[in-house]
Amino acid sequence: MSIHNLDHQTSYNNIAVNSITTNEIIADLDAIQDVTINNPQPNEVLTYNGGWVNAVIPSVSNTTASNILPGEGLFAQKVSNDLQFKSIIGSGIQVTSNSGQIILTVPIETGEYTANVFNLSNINSFDIFNTFFTRINNIVTCQIIGDVNFNSTSSTLVHMDIELPIEPDNNWSSSGPCGGQMTVHNHRLDILVQASQIGNKHCHILFDPNSTGIDERFSLNISYKINN
Repeated sequence: MSIHNLDHQTSYNNIAVNSITTNEIIADLDAIQDVTINNPQPNEVLTYNGGWVNAVIPSVSNTTASNILPGEGLFAQKVSNDLQFKSIIGSGIQVTSNSGQIILTVPIETGEYTANVFNLSNINSFDIFNTFFTRINNIVTCQIIGDVNFNSTSSTLVHMDIELPIEPDNNWSSSGPCGGQMTVHNHRLDILVQASQIGNKHCHILFDPNSTGIDERFSLNISYKINN
């Protein structure tokens, strides 16, 4: 009978077997060329490392994991031999992964846009020089810079409709809190931001210019929410 090591195609022809009987036991594995048995103990197994030797089955009973620095960690607990870790989900962030990384991304968009104005009330002219916007997750902030000339700086309210860079929700009802502030020649004015009647990609602005001059440089800031 020949015994073959399937990994190395070694043939053992020097073992003679005259007969095979039920429950026959090979008494000494050392008779096989590349098997070495050293002080065998119960529950040991044969392992290969250039040759077959007896070894203790590796134990994982003491294996554990830990979060090595302060902060939120991923390791949760060990149950029997199962190391359990927390999952990562995103609220306002995008979570993606590949074979070696978990990637967290905050959606940010920024740029210039054209802010057309309509339905001016108590304003002779409203000249826009620069318009910028920033979107972080579902919050949009606009900044509009230019010159304004008022009809009057008495208690007469100023009304206007102004174009937005990104459309709020369908009916503006959940796009709040909407807020704004306007600086006119170093005077900071609180403005009221409402839904516009000329379309969802616009807002209606009201403010009182009584603390300003007639012809002034302005900076207008508007913040609102959009649908994700």
